[in-house]
Amino acid sequence: MAFLSSSEKKRFRGLLENLAAGPAVLTVGDTSGFAQAGGVIDLYLEGENVRFEVNLDATDHSHLKISSALLGLARIVHDGGNPK
Repeated sequence: MAFLSSSEKKRFRGLLENLAAGPAVLTVGDTSGFAQAGGVIDLYLEGENVRFEVNLDATDHSHLKISSALLGLARIVHDGGNPK
């Protein structure tokens, strides 16, 4: 698992590409647009609640499996930011 903080926002794409070249890595971030940029899980605030979105394209590329129970709680996105 790799957590990419908002301080690395300018380098997200490069870091995600480097991580994707190696073994399966769960990438987690807390910056708007992280999942759309290719990260697996993006944490965000909705009011006073912490929510998360999961990029299904990134999970496929990383050969990761996310449980259906967890996906049921998430906002699903795909590369390019297309929410479903």
